[in-house]
Amino acid sequence: PTPPAQVVLTAPANGATGRPLNDTLAWNGVAGAAHYHVQVSLSPSFASLVADDTVTATSVLLPGLSLLTTYYWRVVAASPFGVGVYQNPPDSFTTQQSLDVKESGDGIPHAFSLYQNYPNPFNPSTHIRFSVSQSARVRLTVYDILGKEISTILAGDFAPGTYSGVWLGMDGRGSPLASGIYYVRMVADAGGGDSRAPDRFVGTIKMIISR
Repeated sequence: PTPPAQVVLTAPANGATGRPLNDTLAWNGVAGAAHYHVQVSLSPSFASLVADDTVTATSVLLPGLSLLTTYYWRVVAASPFGVGVYQNPPDSFTTQQSLDVKESGDGIPHAFSLYQNYPNPFNPSTHIRFSVSQSARVRLTVYDILGKEISTILAGDFAPGTYSGVWLGMDGRGSPLASGIYYVRMVADAGGGDSRAPDRFVGTIKMIISR
């Protein structure tokens, strides 16, 4: 007898994005397997683990994931005759962002801009709008009044245009933020990552949550 064959991971698809904060990992069963060992990490080296479970089923629920975060996962089958081998490299997936924006169709703006949210103060939601004058990587991050980072609510590559979306005032794990003053910082980088580039925009707005 030999150890079980390598497990085939089925869901989520490798490299998937926009995954929910309570997600299910699934894989095909392996003949002769008595159980499966599942590991999830924020690093492809699995230096630190988010989950480390042994199950007999061919799926496992991962609750309480963080917004806009990439997770790496792998599964190995075990039997009385030994342990198989993990996937190398592991599969990965990225969770959803909390600000889902759409392009307004108003044409190409003349400059990068981050507009004041509305309504403000707000409860439970507010509209956030920004403009991109040239193709750029955009990141929107929320901070509290002390400057502590709460969460990144949007990150991605955007073509020229004006975009808007509704933010529900939640932290990185999808829980409602308390009443108070918060700031949204927009960084738009069209200069290939060079912070000194003239086509790098940084803007900030002040928001008030009133529960």
